[in-house]
Amino acid sequence: YAMGLLNNASFVIMLAGAKDISEGGTALVYMANTFPCLIVTTTSPYWFHKFSYRSRINVSSILFSMSFITVAYFSVPNTFYDHESTNWQLLGVAFGSFGGCMGETSLLALAGRFEGAVQPCIASFSGGTGAAGVFGYFFVLLLHDWCGLKFGWTLMIGNVV
Repeated sequence: YAMGLLNNASFVIMLAGAKDISEGGTALVYMANTFPCLIVTTTSPYWFHKFSYRSRINVSSILFSMSFITVAYFSVPNTFYDHESTNWQLLGVAFGSFGGCMGETSLLALAGRFEGAVQPCIASFSGGTGAAGVFGYFFVLLLHDWCGLKFGWTLMIGNVV
């Protein structure tokens, strides 16, 4: 359950903060949040067998962290990169998408290795992914909207949690 929740929470958090990432361009955030996953899903049968489950989950975790850090860092106005900050933030969203899809496909494939427990593993993971929608939006609502934190700080707190 927890793996499904944590794996999909970043997807939802990025969608909840789409207006802060790209003002008026929420479709860009959505595309940056889904297109990399399509690439991983369609190509994974050709390269997943070359890497262990542990290494794929570790890379997924690193990509989640990179995602939150990149979007948070470039959400702060600065004269050095102001004109390109949206592009960098979309790259950060794409990092999270790659990580989420790599984690999801790895964890679902790993569930097949537990004989007799495949059904409960997949059902529990699926329950966690559903809860990620509520958790992610509530996380942004609580920290960003109610507490008044900037979206970048919300992401940095999410990186710690």
